[in-house]
Amino acid sequence: MWSELVTAGSRASGEFYRAIFDYTLEEMPGDFDYTVLHRPDGHGIGGVMGVPALPAAAWMVYFAVEDPDEAVRRARDTGGTVVAEPEDAPYGRMATVKDPFGAEFRVMRPAPPQGT
Repeated sequence: MWSELVTAGSRASGEFYRAIFDYTLEEMPGDFDYTVLHRPDGHGIGGVMGVPALPAAAWMVYFAVEDPDEAVRRARDTGGTVVAEPEDAPYGRMATVKDPFGAEFRVMRPAPPQGT
């Protein structure tokens, strides 16, 4: 449902993906470096987070699930490990998990759209 790049070179990375995929970039206000990537139809599909001291860039994939707590239980039962237990955030309930091979990802139940 979402992919997020964490990198020291956020501006250059955003421009790179804009040039390749014709994305529009929406810089988020606040005290952090975060830009949302929007497809040409306006749908947000991911983001770029700037972390100046980061030695290497990495992507984080978010999978939409109905119940993050159940997804965490099933991950543990099938050999995965939990990096961060499920918690509520402004964008939904999420947890960070590693598969049995060490690949890290997030499971998330998105918050309902505002006004519903």
